[in-house]
Amino acid sequence: MGFLRLPGICAAVICTTFLLHGCQTTGGGKVTTPSAQNPSADASEKASSLTELTNTDTEQLHKIIKDYILANPNIINQALQISRIRQQARSLQSTAELIKTRHKDLYNDEISLSNDVEDADVTIVEFFDYRCGFCKKAHPVIKALLASDPKIKFIYKEYPILGPVSKMATRVAIAAHKQGKYLEFHNKVFTTAGSLTEKRMMQDAESVGLDINLLKQDMLNKEIEDLVRRNKALAKGLNISGTPTFIVGTQVIQGFVNLDKMKQAVATAREIEKNVAKKN
Repeated sequence: MGFLRLPGICAAVICTTFLLHGCQTTGGGKVTTPSAQNPSADASEKASSLTELTNTDTEQLHKIIKDYILANPNIINQALQISRIRQQARSLQSTAELIKTRHKDLYNDEISLSNDVEDADVTIVEFFDYRCGFCKKAHPVIKALLASDPKIKFIYKEYPILGPVSKMATRVAIAAHKQGKYLEFHNKVFTTAGSLTEKRMMQDAESVGLDINLLKQDMLNKEIEDLVRRNKALAKGLNISGTPTFIVGTQVIQGFVNLDKMKQAVATAREIEKNVAKKN
């Protein structure tokens, strides 16, 4: 198998290794160390010899690659992991840029529920699912954050993506808002131990004082389906596919993070706002 037919990631790994370690190959295939006296000439010769190597020394390069991978089998997994991390970083950067274009849908859609902080200087948006284990793990972190910082507005984006039970829980939660008990039900679901079932969520609803008959009527309201549909379209437009996802200013945080990291994200958001205000 020739060099040009190797998987690109293998070729990149080996070529990078050659460059990092300063190795070059002469026309006869001998590996030598470049001279320190003329680095410019060495660089030019290195590039030339690498080009020549792909044309004339394919078998030797194939052996070098094979030996290197056999001696360092973890390097392929490392390269794939780096590739995934870079791809995720590009996706997050793209989402951060999209946030600016979807500002109204995120922060002022007039249907999403929030903690109603009027003098907030930072807004956090969470896309969550009631059956999401990491959302449940993040719940006490969010409660502690909001308790410690009264200047944070928190917007709840119902994003039921984990099946029929998730959709049912969203219907109950939004219907609970009609009775003024959205946060009571929301907190109850995330603090009750065990798996979420239809029976259990109705027990949770009753335990926070909801009128179950009225709740079931309100659950049929078409506005609930409209809200969920809009949230899903917004998430798709922002390249959000999992829960929990937090948007803190222009920062995107995917998955569970601890309290210190959330506080750091809030501090960063405030600093960004200050810099924007100074420019204006």
